[in-house]
Amino acid sequence: MKLRTWLGWIAPHVLWLGLGSQAAAESGPTEAVRSQQHLFCNTGYAEDACREQLQVLKGVLAKYDAEILGEWTWILVKSQDWKGITKALKLNPYSPSFTCLEKKETLVEEALVTKVKGRGAELVTHWHLGTKELLDLAVAHEMGHGLCNSANEDEANHIATQLQADRVLSCKADNRITVKVARERSTRSRALPRDK
Repeated sequence: MKLRTWLGWIAPHVLWLGLGSQAAAESGPTEAVRSQQHLFCNTGYAEDACREQLQVLKGVLAKYDAEILGEWTWILVKSQDWKGITKALKLNPYSPSFTCLEKKETLVEEALVTKVKGRGAELVTHWHLGTKELLDLAVAHEMGHGLCNSANEDEANHIATQLQADRVLSCKADNRITVKVARERSTRSRALPRDK
């Protein structure tokens, strides 16, 4: 797959409505780590819809401690545009998310964070999961690619399973462990910063 060039196609079409960076910087050191997760909407979004849908995505990112990825960008794409983008990139149109490792960016389809007539039912039928469960799986899976810096689908699935079970994460390559990431589970608040 030629994912290196996907950004050249999508970047001009992104609505730069980030959530988290400014609010996190203003919230103090505990939330500053979350500012490493940059969230945007592709074009076609009204500002209010973008913010509302990004909040849903942001909640799942917090659930899985996405800050362990370091600097990472998450882009929501309107469902009406999803099949065209995946077709242009020769990706599976039933995959509601994909990651470009070189750019440290993940695209997520809108139907995972809000009701989209027709498309939501299509994804539920294809994956045999509800959209909430599919969003959880998609985020955990894409984090697997990022954490292991690997395009290997089996490895991403393995990490997704570990994330969902709240286990210590380990990436395997050539039958040896190359990376171990212990997720800190402290009593710190998991509340997300409020938009100002």
